[in-house]
Amino acid sequence: MARRRFLMVDPANRLVAASLEAEWNARLSELTTAEEELVRFRSETQDELTADMRGRIMALCDDLSQLWADPAASAKRSSHC
Repeated sequence: MARRRFLMVDPANRLVAASLEAEWNARLSELTTAEEELVRFRSETQDELTADMRGRIMALCDDLSQLWADPAASAKRSSHC
């Protein structure tokens, strides 16, 4: 089907169509690689987290959400960061 669509493109635009398709395919390949790396990373690190560590991380997420929404919180950068 992709070949048929390519052949239907105006000959003056085929170079553009080929370039766009090549770029699209490169990005799809990058996406596939990134997804595979994410799966590998998760499988390698998932076992390293204990239930306690997971709970503490989730509590930190909740704390950050509350802090972010707090109208008294300042956007001013602290010297501690």
